[in-house]
Amino acid sequence: LNGTSSVTDVPVLTDSQQVTLYIPFPDGAEIDSAVFLQGFIDLSVDNPSGDEVSLNIVFPGVKDASGSQLYITLNVQPFSSKAVTYDLSNNNYHVLDNQPPEYRNSFQLNASASTLSGVQQLIYVDLTTRDIMFSYVSGLLPPTSLGERENRFRFAPENTSDYRDKAILREADMILDAEFITPYSDPFPVDVTNLNIIGLRDDGTQFLLRDSTGSENMSIYIDGGNVRRIFNENNSNITDFISFLPDTILLQAEYIINPANERGSVAITDSIKFEVTFKTKSFIALKKSTMVDSTEITLTQEQKDAIQDGNAASVTIELENAVPLAGWLKIDLVDENHNRLFTISKNSNGTDTLFFEGAPVGSDGEVTGSFINPPVKVALNSSEIEMLTRAKFAVVSVTVRTSDAFKNPPTIVAVRPNAWVKIRAYGSINYTVKPEGN
Repeated sequence: LNGTSSVTDVPVLTDSQQVTLYIPFPDGAEIDSAVFLQGFIDLSVDNPSGDEVSLNIVFPGVKDASGSQLYITLNVQPFSSKAVTYDLSNNNYHVLDNQPPEYRNSFQLNASASTLSGVQQLIYVDLTTRDIMFSYVSGLLPPTSLGERENRFRFAPENTSDYRDKAILREADMILDAEFITPYSDPFPVDVTNLNIIGLRDDGTQFLLRDSTGSENMSIYIDGGNVRRIFNENNSNITDFISFLPDTILLQAEYIINPANERGSVAITDSIKFEVTFKTKSFIALKKSTMVDSTEITLTQEQKDAIQDGNAASVTIELENAVPLAGWLKIDLVDENHNRLFTISKNSNGTDTLFFEGAPVGSDGEVTGSFINPPVKVALNSSEIEMLTRAKFAVVSVTVRTSDAFKNPPTIVAVRPNAWVKIRAYGSINYTVKPEGN
């Protein structure tokens, strides 16, 4: 609880009946029961009389761990003042059953004083409570901000750099589950307000999730259990958010306990657990993405000798594509030290890549059939035939994109697990045959 609460210049007559006092809790709180994590009572007594006075104060609603009531005894010399501070840490509090309803927002204490002479004297008491914190509390607390907190989730799957700023998704969802974890049956509601959901890349760039109004400030109200918030294309920019392919998801928010000023319970061990789940269907627009792989070429010595005896050779490549991605295929042959020998995927137009069309799609983005690309025949000269015998690896580079990927909006296609590509490659070698005996 913030602030302090005090009663000052309370007159107490010695050698008479005890005086019942009430010290309000700070911020207007009404505490039914509590365990103090910390808190202090400052007691100051002014004795203007000529007798030594013994002051006794009992807090009937406050008990220590052993169950003993809190009491303070203070002896004050004539014509003097005295002050003491009592630490409430680890004490328990429970409002008294007979405490008047109008004072449920207060500590009750009973004060009495006496003198050795038995002559009635008047002393004055000041009491202040301050710096109160609870490890558990039940009752009516004012709305209390816990300040801004952060939660981070690792997001990026492997190899996302191949698709960043190149892929545009469709029909993406983000499910944000928040669970209030507490052993108590009547927890205070929690308002997670000014919630910012930020996609962060490791290079420092970021992308904010926004709602349908363009605001990045979301809110979640948790009232004793689980809350699920679903962000989709209709209520947010989640598709662009996921297409950003962040490395980390950052949640920043202010947490307000009991925003509606209701009765309930809360403990320092209570917590809020967040889980974030992303879903996207296999609909994508891909501007451009390149994948590189290599495969080993195994030729026997007999095969190498046969190739060297040839005076001309060619390779024919046939490709049937049932994947809605067009692209370019480049194949470099390298030796055992990965030194490039030559590119086998030369085209008749002088380029070193072979273009293949993607499968046709309907208005819904689904593949309607396969596309049979025209066969491509690549001729090898004598130098390339000789280098072919020294080839150890084929380095294959494939660059793919969707049709109309650079339009605004681009064409979105569905990439399904059962999509396929058939590649058929075969070659021919011409020999000069010499008659026997020549």
